[in-house]
Amino acid sequence: MGNLSTQDKASWPDRIHDALVETAEAFTAWRAARDAGTPYWERVQLRKRADNAVERSNALRAACRQAFADSRGWRWNRKAWTADLAKDARGSNGSSFLDHVEFFDAVGERKVALVTHSYAPAREIADYAARRGYIAEKLPFSWWNPRFGGGCCCVVFTRKAGVKWT
Repeated sequence: MGNLSTQDKASWPDRIHDALVETAEAFTAWRAARDAGTPYWERVQLRKRADNAVERSNALRAACRQAFADSRGWRWNRKAWTADLAKDARGSNGSSFLDHVEFFDAVGERKVALVTHSYAPAREIADYAARRGYIAEKLPFSWWNPRFGGGCCCVVFTRKAGVKWT
């Protein structure tokens, strides 16, 4: 992933995965307490634990996304989106090629790259990119979901010369 060190490549997926496991376990405990009629104050503490776990996992994802952007000299654009991208964007397994989409900007240019964290088959994502005139680069892991259920396939789309995001 860009210029991230080998150590970073190994630790980001594990750290994010562990945070997601912690989040799932915290919400499971809270729901079980709620369903069992556990006293209110105990449920509140369990919910706070779950909410804090979500914040930690989101912070790790954001830090990993930032490290990726920094390694490319890019900046995450939280507002960018092009609705037309969703046309014909479904794999044979029903998953969208464009899931958890993130745009990145470069100095002086908006939307230079799009990152998707998709559960669709990697080959079909690459075919989608080729049909659209995008260059597809598969990253070693997804910061959205590195390992749950096989994890996401994280792909960076950039445009070939003269191609627009459509």
